[in-house]
Amino acid sequence: MIINFNIKNFGSIKNQQTLSFEAENTKHLEDFYVSKIKKLRLLKIALIYGANASGKTTILKAIDFLVLPLLLWN
Repeated sequence: MIINFNIKNFGSIKNQQTLSFEAENTKHLEDFYVSKIKKLRLLKIALIYGANASGKTTILKAIDFLVLPLLLWN
C-alpha cells in the first residue's frame, strides 16, 4: 500500500509534488474510505483535479511508470 507518492523531474513536473494517502482525523465515512493498518489510517481512493495542463496526466504516468515494473517483476 502506498502512503506517500513523490514526483520530481518527471515530464512537465520539475519541483517535487506529493500525493498523500494519509487520512485526516475526521470520522466521516471512515468505514467506506479508510483502511486502518496498525497506527496508520490510509485512504482507499484518491482524487486528482486541477486546471487544464496542470499536470494531472503526468502524475498518472508517473504512477504507471512505478507500478508497471512491479507488476512485471512479480
